[in-house]
Amino acid sequence: MTKSIEWEMDHKKDIRLSEFEGFYDQGSCLTFVLQPQIIGRVSRIRMIEEIIVHIKSKPGELTGAAHQICMAALPRLLDKKKGLDWPENLK
Repeated sequence: MTKSIEWEMDHKKDIRLSEFEGFYDQGSCLTFVLQPQIIGRVSRIRMIEEIIVHIKSKPGELTGAAHQICMAALPRLLDKKKGLDWPENLK
């Protein structure tokens, strides 16, 4: 019995969402490396889009390129009393 492509994509998406939820609950950072030759298929682009929409729905999430995240977090790292207004689960 072969598994359908839809099942595989749903399974991969579920794994990535589960990873995000675990990182989010711990207040950790999750990164994705998206290589065009791998992610460039339509089904994979849709999957990543759905994952990003889910991530952006969470309070306190920061999305962007690595340097953008670093610049947003820098004030908090330099002075823990000042900086970003982070949700309790990310402090």
